[in-house]
Amino acid sequence: MRGDRRSTTAHPGHPQCRRPCSNLPRARSRACRFRREGVAARLCSGEGTDRKSEPMSDSWDQQYPARDQRGRWQKGHTGNRFGKKKGTRNRWRRADPSRSANWKPGEWRLHFARSLQTAEGDFEQRKAAAFAECLGLWQVLNPPKARPGLCAQCERPLDVPNAVHDAAPFRIEGVFVHWACVRQFVHVRWYLAKDALLRLGIRA
Repeated sequence: MRGDRRSTTAHPGHPQCRRPCSNLPRARSRACRFRREGVAARLCSGEGTDRKSEPMSDSWDQQYPARDQRGRWQKGHTGNRFGKKKGTRNRWRRADPSRSANWKPGEWRLHFARSLQTAEGDFEQRKAAAFAECLGLWQVLNPPKARPGLCAQCERPLDVPNAVHDAAPFRIEGVFVHWACVRQFVHVRWYLAKDALLRLGIRA
């Protein structure tokens, strides 16, 4: 009985078959072979080759009008039909210099890595150039503070009576300092920026 039951088990694709059926795989293989032969015949006859004469940009614009030549979505278009949620950040705009005032530590490190890649020279030279780039950007975003009429370093009056050359006012980074205070002022600003970048995870 058990043997009879096994022999009467039908193939799901062919109910009349009482043993494992091989017709379906053979049919599929023949169809694939015919398809390949048909494609080869068309290529040999030259059919479908007239499309190559069309400019690629024109065909791309007709098929994907919302994408650019690199396949990215153009401005004002998105692949999400429901749209982005309000407040969603665009990961392609990370470390954008136009938004440097709102950068997070990760974006500062990304800017340092990008500057390191684009700089010229050996590794130490590129690292120094990238660090100087970040340091200069931090100084621009964090200008020094000074009270009107006073030196930004020593906080003494700029207009000194009977002044000598060392007391001459000198403008630097948007503020005035005495000529004798310039070296100390630049030194302090350098270490302020260096410590700030160190807290952001950027080392010289």
